[in-house]
Parts: sequence; structure tokens; C-alpha cells
Amino acid sequence: MKQLIRDIQNRLKTEIPALAYVEMNCGQLNKADNLPATVAFPAALIDIVKAEYSNEGKLRQIGTIEIGISVIDHSDFDDQNAQNNLFDRLTEINRALHGWSGSDHYGLLNKTSLEQIKREDDLLEYRIIFRVQLVDTSAERRTIMTSATMGIIHSNLSGVKS
Repeated sequence: MKQLIRDIQNRLKTEIPALAYVEMNCGQLNKADNLPATVAFPAALIDIVKAEYSNEGKLRQIGTIEIGISVIDHSDFDDQNAQNNLFDRLTEINRALHGWSGSDHYGLLNKTSLEQIKREDDLLEYRIIFRVQLVDTSAERRTIMTSATMGIIHSNLSGVKS
């Protein structure tokens, strides 16, 4: 999952230089009157909206992940160009990510929805949701102790003198 987020972040930075800030969404904009100095606009914030998993056996799972890309800029309702620029960024993000995969570890990203997020500050925010599937093998590295394994360990230790 970490690689997926990094790949998306790098793809957006490379393909859309007009985005001034591309980072994981860690609540940077929750207090718009006290924005961190590092946030520049237009910004794209990436987050995991939802992840659902199905078991495939042998500790492998198929994950269906929903990734949200929030595009945020200052709203200037009197400036038609500013509004158009935001929609241009949304189009560019869709062009960069829909049907794209940066790794063999996950499938192609597929845009599933777009929504406006109502805010009470002077920021305009739209969120695009992409869905992607990946294989999670992180549990395969774990050793499972069965009664047969315990019996082998016990028999090997019974001949050891302390």
C-alpha cells in the first residue's frame, strides 16, 4: 500500500507540474485559518478512502482499494479562469491516473467518482476516487506454529542437555 501511494504521488508530481503541493492527506487543511507554510496551491492530497480484502488462501488476500485525490485551490468566484484552472487540474489527474499502473504489485487505477467537498473557508475542493486491486502477501512471511511443528521442535529439544 505504501508503494502505491508513493507511486501515485510521484506520477502526479511528474505529469502535472502545475500542482504546487502533492502529499499524503494528513489533515493539513483541517484548519484553513492556520495552514502550514509548506502547503501551496493548487494542492493535491492523497488518502486511502477504503480498503476491502478477500481471502485467496495461503495467507494471500486480494485488496480492493479506494484512493481519494483531493484537489484544492483558493476559490475566487469572480474569476472564471481560476475556476477553469481547477477543472483543468481534475482533467489532468484523471488523464495521469485512470488506466495507469506504476508497478506489477497492483492493477490499473480506475476512476469511480468525483465529488465536491463543501468547505466553510475560502478553499474550493473536489475529490476524485480511484479504485485499484492489489495482492497482499504481507502475512505470508509469518511462521505458523502447528501441533506438528511443535512436535518436531519438542523431539529435537528432548535430546539436548542443559
